[in-house]
Amino acid sequence: MRCSAQEAMLTNQEKAQCVLWYHETRSSTTVQRHFQTIFGRNPPDVKSIKAWYEKFKNTGSVADLPRSGRPRTSADRVEAVRQSFLRSPKKSVCRASRELQIPKSSLHDILHKHLLFHANKVQIIQALSLNDSTRRYDFAVEMLSRIEDDDGYLRRIAFSDEATFFVSGVVNHHNVRIWRSQPPGKVMECTKGSSKVNVWCVLLHDRIIGPFFFAETTITSAVYLDMLQLYAAPQLLQYPPDVLFQQDSALSHWGLDVRAYLDMTFPGRWIGCDGPIIESIPPVMLANVWTETEYRLDVLRATKGAHVEVY
Repeated sequence: MRCSAQEAMLTNQEKAQCVLWYHETRSSTTVQRHFQTIFGRNPPDVKSIKAWYEKFKNTGSVADLPRSGRPRTSADRVEAVRQSFLRSPKKSVCRASRELQIPKSSLHDILHKHLLFHANKVQIIQALSLNDSTRRYDFAVEMLSRIEDDDGYLRRIAFSDEATFFVSGVVNHHNVRIWRSQPPGKVMECTKGSSKVNVWCVLLHDRIIGPFFFAETTITSAVYLDMLQLYAAPQLLQYPPDVLFQQDSALSHWGLDVRAYLDMTFPGRWIGCDGPIIESIPPVMLANVWTETEYRLDVLRATKGAHVEVY
């Protein structure tokens, strides 16, 4: 017989007191009044009170009897799960459930409670050089100074970047979990050699321009300039004339023709080295990103540019 959540929260002493009151009064309602007065919380239901009384008459105790039969999780099953994930720590729970013929809920229970395994998420990071901390600190100070002088400064920046998506051979860190009792602490280097597609987009504080998919496998200065002229600039110029265009230090961004075009199109308003918004990225999410950006700049300034984890 399963006990209710309310019954499971009562101590055996409280249950015994209810049995005593019921034996004296033969009234479940009176027991409930006494319970609320003495213990100051919601009383047990009538069914539970009578069940405890009958259990006490039959067994002399209100405590649950020892459970008989085979344990729900056997040592053999736990060991089978351990060996499976030691051999293939990146195996998904769904796959392991099929291979071992164990329900997913039971498998999760074994991984977490018996083996103390945790799902370690892969993170893609970049190495920092010795001068990066100083540069990050100087950047944070400069940006915060501009924000203090102009409340709308950060909102005018259009952040652009490219991403390369590989068909195979490179880990998708959003979907991969490595099951271990301790963080694996491994660094995996991936060579960008498989089939790929290059994608570009711009983030503004309230919308996204893109994504733009390059037909070319390699983005040269000529290819990048063509995209700016035919796709990016016509949309960015629809916004207020003080929009600031940001791009990173990729080689294709620093061709003479590219810089000349940016100087002409965004004079003094581009930072180097209105399409339909994506439904899954609402304006409020973008607004939060801009707020978080200012907060992280403040953290960088306070830590002198040190690397910190912000959650």
